Amino acid sequence: KNKKTIKSTLNRILRLKIEKFSMIEVGVYNNMSFTVKDFLKIAFDSVNLSWSDYVEIDPDLYRPCEVNYLKGNSSKASKNLGWVPTVPFRDLVLDMVKHDIKKYAKL
Repeated sequence: KNKKTIKSTLNRILRLKIEKFSMIEVGVYNNMSFTVKDFLKIAFDSVNLSWSDYVEIDPDLYRPCEVNYLKGNSSKASKNLGWVPTVPFRDLVLDMVKHDIKKYAKL
């Protein structure tokens, strides 16, 4: 169900972009904010692992001018394309993990 919704939404966005060549640029966001750690926790928890056992954070690699907080705004996509986020972040992460498990299980 979620994959069909995502494909349908992307197809609609592409169709509208082609039809409206001069359309203003829009971002597709879910108006929520998540950290990389949130992503890692959901992904690793889904396969009964602790992300901290596999991921090392090296403070020396932090960029000095990094923006600490970013949050997208989907109001333009909603207004111009009728798009609204329908797939919760957790479900998206779980779908990505399931996809990778299937893909790499064949190797």
